[in-house]
Amino acid sequence: MSKNDVIVQITAARSDTFAAVDGVSEELLCQPQTIGEWSVKDVLLHLSRWEAELVKLLFQAKQGADIDSPIFADDFLKYNDGWWAEGKDRPLEAVMADMAGVRQQLLRRLNEFSDAELDDAERFSWMKHQPLSELVIDLCVGHETHHNKELLIWRQTLS
Repeated sequence: MSKNDVIVQITAARSDTFAAVDGVSEELLCQPQTIGEWSVKDVLLHLSRWEAELVKLLFQAKQGADIDSPIFADDFLKYNDGWWAEGKDRPLEAVMADMAGVRQQLLRRLNEFSDAELDDAERFSWMKHQPLSELVIDLCVGHETHHNKELLIWRQTLS
């Protein structure tokens, strides 16, 4: 998959996320236990934190460094709880700024890779014969789409 195709897909998923929360009051976005135990703001923070991990991974990959990321950890779900505890009191405005900043960093990191580097299933042994572009799509489209479905269900309850 070309870098441009990756960027188009991750941009579309993020647009869907913002469309799901557009026009909703800060009070409702920050209301606890809206989506399971989380507020909508917590879901946005969650997406941003995993995307930040992807930014770190892309930096490490480009440098040829050892990959140090919970993305591949067997117990990766434990990070959700820790990040929720760290960010549950973070203001919505800061969470939205984080999302924008992390996305800008992600695009910058992606642009450091050629299409061939992103699409070569053998380039990074830790990817186990999968292209790096698939990891980006999984984390930024698959993961975000999963949560977008939850956001849309929640949004329908507001009507």
